[in-house]
Amino acid sequence: MSEGKEYNKEVPTYLRGKVVAIFGYEDLGLEQAHQLRQKGIEVIVTLREGSSLGRWAQEGFSIVSLWEAADQADVFQVW
Repeated sequence: MSEGKEYNKEVPTYLRGKVVAIFGYEDLGLEQAHQLRQKGIEVIVTLREGSSLGRWAQEGFSIVSLWEAADQADVFQVW
């Protein structure tokens, strides 16, 4: 994230400038990813083996492996 990024006032300061990895599971993870992205937070997604990438990819989320998420993310959310 860039230094001059404008954040929604609802974004907790501990999430500003952080990358959040969503360990997605169906609608719960997708909804959380949408909420975070709408607030200006960078979101990456890792999915369970065998999960469909379709909806996540259509929504424009970056889908990475579990190991890539561990390297890139500052915060992890599991759904």
